[in-house]
Amino acid sequence: MVTPSNLAYWHGDDFSPLSLANEGSTTQYQYTLVVPADALLTLFDNLRALHQTDAIYAFSSGGYAFAWYYHLLPSHLEGSDLTSLMNGITGLQSTMNSLFGDLQSDTTNQSTSPYLSSLGLSGSVLGSNGQPGSLELLRDRVVVARIPAGVFTILIVLLILFFVSLNTALLVDRQREVIALLRSRGASSGQIFGALFLQSVILSLIALFIGIPLAVCATLLLAGHTLAGNELDALNVITAHPLQVMTGVMPYALLIILVALITMGLSLFSAARMDVLSLRRASARSTTRPFWQRFNLDLIAGVLALLGYGLSFYITSVGNVLQGDARTLIATPISIIAPFFLVLGCLLLFFRIFPVLLQWGVRLAERGRGAVSLLALAHVARSPRQALRMALLLALATAFTLFTFVYSATAGQHIPDIANYQTGADFSAHLLSPGSSFTLPQVISRYSTIPGVLSASAGYVGQGIGGHADLPMEIRAVDPASFGRTVVWPSQQAYSQAYPLLSELVSRRRLATTGDVVPAIVDQTTLHTLLLQVGSTFAVKVNNVSPQEMHCLIIGVVDHIPTVNSLTASVTTGGVLVDYQTYLDVFTQDVKGSQLKGVPVDPPLLNQVWLGTKSDTASLEG
Repeated sequence: MVTPSNLAYWHGDDFSPLSLANEGSTTQYQYTLVVPADALLTLFDNLRALHQTDAIYAFSSGGYAFAWYYHLLPSHLEGSDLTSLMNGITGLQSTMNSLFGDLQSDTTNQSTSPYLSSLGLSGSVLGSNGQPGSLELLRDRVVVARIPAGVFTILIVLLILFFVSLNTALLVDRQREVIALLRSRGASSGQIFGALFLQSVILSLIALFIGIPLAVCATLLLAGHTLAGNELDALNVITAHPLQVMTGVMPYALLIILVALITMGLSLFSAARMDVLSLRRASARSTTRPFWQRFNLDLIAGVLALLGYGLSFYITSVGNVLQGDARTLIATPISIIAPFFLVLGCLLLFFRIFPVLLQWGVRLAERGRGAVSLLALAHVARSPRQALRMALLLALATAFTLFTFVYSATAGQHIPDIANYQTGADFSAHLLSPGSSFTLPQVISRYSTIPGVLSASAGYVGQGIGGHADLPMEIRAVDPASFGRTVVWPSQQAYSQAYPLLSELVSRRRLATTGDVVPAIVDQTTLHTLLLQVGSTFAVKVNNVSPQEMHCLIIGVVDHIPTVNSLTASVTTGGVLVDYQTYLDVFTQDVKGSQLKGVPVDPPLLNQVWLGTKSDTASLEG
């Protein structure tokens, strides 16, 4: 017995009779049978021998079709193998189409069977007729996703390098008194520089060989307690190839060590030239301005931040001119880099006015009775360099911690939001073999019995052209009662706005059949492009349905119809939501009126299912 749980084993075919057409009072049906391959071939051999012919030909013009199913094993693939896998499959598909695509018209090829007409490679992962396959779509999304990931990686690496260099400089500053004392007692600057720099090199090598394995272990430990149960498979990338992972992070570790050694060398070179007298002069009052203050890096960072925000706003305002991918490729890096420069500019601007704030603090402390605060503020105000560095370390540590938490929360929420927008529900499936043997309530009831399913809905999903402007349309003919509680709405307010409209679709079923119109809910794109309003009527020509024309009466407008991905379409696309039963009744009336004209009948069969499920790991794994 075919059930929703084993439907995938039968490749989506439930072996129900399919109604092909209505000719007068005669209904034609198509049946799918399962028979042993050996028994079928034996039958053909017996028929061939009985009729003394070379072969038994099929009734259809295409002949018999033999299919072999191949499955990809994602566990054996890595992210870097995607391009080579696509190139290999595309090359194989192109070769098979070139050599065996049309053998009937090729009389020169004698190596194949004379009864073989064509041989091809197809599937959902492969593109066909100019349409991209799932692998190509995945590659495009990976390319787009790598842009913000790459920008974030660069920002994080820069922050880490700056953090390391600042810590190294602070370490040398703490040893300046010892270095000055050694210089005063006869040690040369070269001896001091060589001894301390050699110590830094040895410590860096020890940190390199010990730190990388510890980093891998810490990653496994933290990720194991942070990730959800269904996300722990991501750790297989580390546990399956630990040596490869450690080798992969080696360049980053070497870069950090290089920056630390360069900073250490520059700091030691400056410190080794100072004796006790020069150190006391430098400690008494700072006379040198910081590097960032001499070159006005705070002003430059502020200008870059404002420029980035301006470009981001401009790209967003002209978003309809640019394609979706181009808009993402340009706007995403700018929207990420601009806040970084804004924070950097504000931080450096604060450090520019920090000495002024210290002077104000000294003046306020002079009015008090205590001497401790006055002496402390006066000492810091005379040489604020050390205090600035400590404040900078604290600010960077705080900003980096907040950035990590915000980024993790944003990324964790953004992925479900994108998935919900594209699928419109927790799970969405296209019926491979749509048929009319089951009614809409029966289909919904079958999928509602699956363990873990909270609600289910089904309907017809199609495309068409609407109005006099020939606007590309996404048609959704659904069961309003189950559709509203199954799909994912953008917000609770959107659901509250759409709920009475969905109820109105059901209440207008009887009135719609008398007027030959289908009540419809449209989105804002349809309303504005076709210059319509609530109460207007317009015609939609539905593709792959005959008769095509469907007359719609607008009863309400929503900002976005779930499952209609108008933002990801390459052209402006509208959305229309109707009641499937009403559409089917009106379609039946149109068929009765068109039979006298000899119009072929191709009904809108149920072809889509949406599921609302539990979100716990046990239910999803079950």
